Amino acid sequence: MIIAINNLPNDTSLHEVCELFAGDNRIENISFSDEGNPDRIIAWIRFNQMSRVELNRNVFRLNHHFHKQRRLEAYAPLFFI
Repeated sequence: MIIAINNLPNDTSLHEVCELFAGDNRIENISFSDEGNPDRIIAWIRFNQMSRVELNRNVFRLNHHFHKQRRLEAYAPLFFI
């Protein structure tokens, strides 16, 4: 399962993304993308063995959450390759 978080500052570290999830040990991989706008980074967080219900709770909690004076946009794609 994957969560995408948009509108992160370009100096966001892996550690800061982990802190958004309170150090959840099910985080398998974190990757960043700045396609289109280098000032707005997208973080792709892949979780191991997380249910859709838990995933949606995290998305609801993070969506419109402020981090470093930016309003985050979180979503969980249904299909991701």
